[in-house]
Amino acid sequence: MKKLQFDTFEMVSEDEEGKLMFKVNYHYMSQVKNASDTNSAARSRRLAQEAVTLSTSLPLSSSSSVFVRCDEERLDIMKVLITGPADTPYANGCFEFDVYFPQDYPNSPPLVNLETTGGHSVRFNPNLYNDGKVRVQVYAASDQTSGFVLRLPKSKALTLRFYVHNLKLVNQTILF
Repeated sequence: MKKLQFDTFEMVSEDEEGKLMFKVNYHYMSQVKNASDTNSAARSRRLAQEAVTLSTSLPLSSSSSVFVRCDEERLDIMKVLITGPADTPYANGCFEFDVYFPQDYPNSPPLVNLETTGGHSVRFNPNLYNDGKVRVQVYAASDQTSGFVLRLPKSKALTLRFYVHNLKLVNQTILF
């Protein structure tokens, strides 16, 4: 299963006119299409480094795991699947998220949308809204015992590695 946790596939391609065409449903399609073609070398390098870290650090267990797919050419476009752990209301569930890293990443956080909402009819808990919005909380490493919470929208210079650590928290804390 470890080999299946992180991989790439063609999510988006260009037509003859150079317009982006998505091959899968993706919540942030319009943001990707409207983003400028310029991609800073620092952003690209950062996403590439963090993709390498992701490929070896995602949680994997028999009852609950995280799987990531990103576009072959664009590491800023991802789909994430989290499976719900045993002995929780989310056991045996699969929760799909679309993740987009905006042009000014890492100075602004990634955008995250929950796709598994039953047609916008299910709100799983206070952090996962039925319209797909995700309220993500990142626990500061130095303050985990006190329960201090940094709200993701106010967080700057958030790394993908720390964000995926937060996905583990989604898997262990926010959902459960």
